[in-house]
Amino acid sequence: TEELNFSKLDAAQRDVIGAMFNEIAIGTMGANGIVKMTKKGCLAFQRCYSYFVPTSYSPMLARLEEILTKDAGWGFADQDENDSEEHVRRTLNVVGSGAQHKTFFKDMMRNVHMVFNSENFESQP
Repeated sequence: TEELNFSKLDAAQRDVIGAMFNEIAIGTMGANGIVKMTKKGCLAFQRCYSYFVPTSYSPMLARLEEILTKDAGWGFADQDENDSEEHVRRTLNVVGSGAQHKTFFKDMMRNVHMVFNSENFESQP
């Protein structure tokens, strides 16, 4: 997307978001609350799902020193199946991995189609 609409936010909220977008050079907010994305911003938003999976493990990564030196089973050992997972933010993980699989299968099917797109079965592997 080349534009993001923040017009429903109040002026103070728009100012904060506009300053953030401007600071990292991904977009510029107009007075109407519409952010016009830069090329860099468009690319970042196209790839944002790729950061969901590593980010989903932030609870575990935040305790990495403890896990490596004191409690290797943290988040896994003694976990009842009814306990919530401590080591991962599951929603982020599911959304991120789903997005990655969608991209992977789209690319894979394009390659499969190139190999098997003829009735010349002898030329196919």
